[in-house]
Amino acid sequence: MALLCGALLVLGACSAGKGENAGGAQAQKHFAALPGASFHVEILSDLGKSTLAYQYDYAYNSKGNDTLTLTAPEALAGITATIAGEEAPALTLQYEGTALDAPGPSKAGLTPADVIPYLFAELRNGSPTETWTERADGVTLDVLKYVREDDDGTITRQVWLNGGAPQRAECYWNDALVLTCTFDSWNDTTTSSE
Repeated sequence: MALLCGALLVLGACSAGKGENAGGAQAQKHFAALPGASFHVEILSDLGKSTLAYQYDYAYNSKGNDTLTLTAPEALAGITATIAGEEAPALTLQYEGTALDAPGPSKAGLTPADVIPYLFAELRNGSPTETWTERADGVTLDVLKYVREDDDGTITRQVWLNGGAPQRAECYWNDALVLTCTFDSWNDTTTSSE
């Protein structure tokens, strides 16, 4: 159990413009109305001591709990986490019938386990501090940058969207890149279940 808990804690052409543009307002409207989504995400975590890679399938549910299921690394594959709450998500870990509440990370929203709920909260409720577009693989992407400062430092989240679908996200702590998320198999759901 200690290993399980510890693993999730660790898992724990450009046109630029200042302020919110149509892309930022559209993204906020889209994510505020989104009932649910499912997708696969690959996360590269560099918290200073080592760089680790994780992959999981994620099910977002605006009216209930979110669920993530680890798919890599192989040693952690099959562990699921239920994420409840919007302001300070609580994680419950499950593996082979055993469930336990996971302690919160030292810096919320900057671990592989909780990056997605905090990123989605920012997309639903936040106003980007900067927006622009970039072209990648022949597709124009909206890029939204969110900056949050508190007494401990600055969290910056940057997300690339193709329509309403996230393609990539980066999270910075005091200007150091700590998480990179690459999204795949995005599917907006039209109904959500509790």
